[in-house]
Amino acid sequence: MQKIDFSKEKGLKVLFIHLSNAPISFYRMVQFADEMAGYEDMYPFYNNFNPFEQEADLKNFEVNPEKFTLPLNALVQQADLIIAQTVHGYKFLDFLKMMKDLYGKPILTELDDDPLNISYENPGFEKLGPESEIQEYTLEQIYSSDALIVSTEHLKNLFINHPKKVFVIPNCLNENLWKFEKKQRNEKEIVIGWSGANGHLKDLNIVKGAIEKILEKYENVKVKFIGGGTRLVNHKRFEMLYKMVPIIEYPKFLAEAGFDIGIAPLWDSEFNRSKSNLRYLEYSILNLPSVCSRVEPYKKTILDGVDGYLASTQKEWIDKLSILIEDKNKAEEISNKAFVKVTTEYNLKSISRKYADILKEFYGNYKGSQNVNLQTTSG
Repeated sequence: MQKIDFSKEKGLKVLFIHLSNAPISFYRMVQFADEMAGYEDMYPFYNNFNPFEQEADLKNFEVNPEKFTLPLNALVQQADLIIAQTVHGYKFLDFLKMMKDLYGKPILTELDDDPLNISYENPGFEKLGPESEIQEYTLEQIYSSDALIVSTEHLKNLFINHPKKVFVIPNCLNENLWKFEKKQRNEKEIVIGWSGANGHLKDLNIVKGAIEKILEKYENVKVKFIGGGTRLVNHKRFEMLYKMVPIIEYPKFLAEAGFDIGIAPLWDSEFNRSKSNLRYLEYSILNLPSVCSRVEPYKKTILDGVDGYLASTQKEWIDKLSILIEDKNKAEEISNKAFVKVTTEYNLKSISRKYADILKEFYGNYKGSQNVNLQTTSG
């Protein structure tokens, strides 16, 4: 990752306060800051690199706020504006309010999930669900912010009545981290794969019957789940791999998993409709064709039968997986078009530039002028 030059005294100074080194913190905060560091008109930095030597995991803020307050305060003083993920606690919320009152700098809250409609199947439902203290603090942070940065249009629509601006910055991928030799398909063993975090049992059950039928139908097919999934099917050609890797190593790890076809089952719920298309993006940048649930994050991205497949019923899952298994040319055609879509429409360079321009315009409006001098330190 890039090291930010603290001697640089030009550009809009943006502090990204992220929770941890978890994947979503990387995708939504760190990679944007690293990309914008190369811009002449931007000066981004975040909360886990020298000279402050601060631990990355801000989830511990509520336990030991003294450890984080001084280093974060030092970073805030250098910033023109602050973008913060929700840390789900009143101490962090009080810290943000104190910083805003003390320095008068705008604070934008970053959201990648719907905090209003957390499903009871979610492992964190009791702590994060309706009427919980954490949801109360999260909503207070959201509505006290000067603007929101969200990952999908559906999330934006949830906060359409937010008193301040809501900007959509979609998830994207850094091509430099995903450059691997394209896997050559071996017809003797075709691997259908899924990779994801905990809490997806209800989603994965959508494809349980279809996977059982596919394994029965094709002796050359193997199914592999990676990450926080579950041993969904009791079959000798079903493999469950539990392994955690640092997010910066994840692209290589996924590329080496040996998938030929990716799947992304997702239950149709209000919470899931706010999710992004990230799983499709990851499969596609590895030149994998995929079958995804016909739910908002995917149905607004995929042209069914052109750069991926959408499925709603067990029959559709079986039929569309069967096409990709049996028709090598069709699988190749879809994977190539998916790759082009992701690398042109969801690439880090173009979306980071859009993000930077939004932040500059927002800051200019916040200060009451489009001609804010960004060439000197803030203060």
